[in-house]
Amino acid sequence: MLKRLTDGVLCSLDFLVCVAVGAFLVYSFYAYAFYPFDSVNILYYFAKTNYFFPQNTFFSIIVFYLFTVSLGFIYIITCKRTNLGRIPNSIIATISIFIIYSFILILGLGIDRFKQMEIFLIQDFLGALIFYLTLALLYRRISSAKN
Repeated sequence: MLKRLTDGVLCSLDFLVCVAVGAFLVYSFYAYAFYPFDSVNILYYFAKTNYFFPQNTFFSIIVFYLFTVSLGFIYIITCKRTNLGRIPNSIIATISIFIIYSFILILGLGIDRFKQMEIFLIQDFLGALIFYLTLALLYRRISSAKN
């Protein structure tokens, strides 16, 4: 009983640390973007969607982290549904999230504005891919490590 409890806590901590590393890499990718992309402070956009906490950088980081945790749960669900391996699961999760994201943008902004945002969409796709590949490479459930 105690062993299962400690395994569950360690697995949760491992997941949260891997999500934090992935979130940091995504933040770094946006902050220090290479030539065709614009360097963007992604926390600025999370501050604009922050309706629950005061408007400062610390709470923007918290909202960004909670968002990446929710994206991490999508990766876990993808891993449980398919048994293709860690890297293919991360690519499937990235493509799935990007299709949903694109559909929401088309509904909200229209197809003309969507076409104008091409370079930013590529940057967003690469950011999601970096996050999911980081999770795929670092996160491993304890139960799968035993087998």
